Amino acid sequence: MENKIKSRKLGIGDLLGEGWQLYRTNFKNILLVILCVYIPVNIIISFIPIDSFIQNYGSRGLQLYNNILKILEFFIGTIATIGIASIVEKSLQGTTLSWGDSLRYGLSKWGTAIGTGFLAGLILLGLTLLLIIPGIIWSLYYTFWIYVVALRNVGGKTALDYSKSLVDGQWWSVFGVFFVLGIIGLIVGLVIVFPFNLISDNQFFGIIPNTILDIVGAFFTVVAVVFFLNNDYRLKPVQVEQSAVPTIEA
Repeated sequence: MENKIKSRKLGIGDLLGEGWQLYRTNFKNILLVILCVYIPVNIIISFIPIDSFIQNYGSRGLQLYNNILKILEFFIGTIATIGIASIVEKSLQGTTLSWGDSLRYGLSKWGTAIGTGFLAGLILLGLTLLLIIPGIIWSLYYTFWIYVVALRNVGGKTALDYSKSLVDGQWWSVFGVFFVLGIIGLIVGLVIVFPFNLISDNQFFGIIPNTILDIVGAFFTVVAVVFFLNNDYRLKPVQVEQSAVPTIEA
């Protein structure tokens, strides 16, 4: 599988196929990573009074709720993303990385990831305030930053420049892949959540569909990692060999 990802540019169908195979092969470890990270997050979310926010503040309340979710995803979900990325690359190299080792690896990269994410956010905010279009363009240039931090042992501006070098010259192609993945993910999410909305409006019951969404969403994270690696292996083969994810002792 690794040779296939290295040898040619993968289309959306190939990315979904390779992603599914890796997701299925490593499902146990990916599942345990998701449960360890997101069950606490979803419990916290269940205590956030979204109805009160909307009732008191209207659309601003909904925006506030969404911002809280984004903050939790950024600060806590980053650990799961890095852990899953490490599982995927190790699997491609023929090695199984346990869920515990992948979580420890995610924690070891957490500070670098948060710092790099803040830097990317500041740059994109400045570009967006200057002109909206440059902010949109550069947000896609930086789309791989989390995987660069996770798998290529760099952070900060170096990681952002690394991501840009992979997107440069194929901006529309990268945009198309993530657009399609976003649409598929949205449809799948709506299908999963809809039956639960009919069953109960209990706030604690929401932990179940949210966790299921996180488990399903991990598949799209795997696909995104495969997409990153497909570009990275083809465009930066020397650096890849020198900076593979280290084996973490239990």
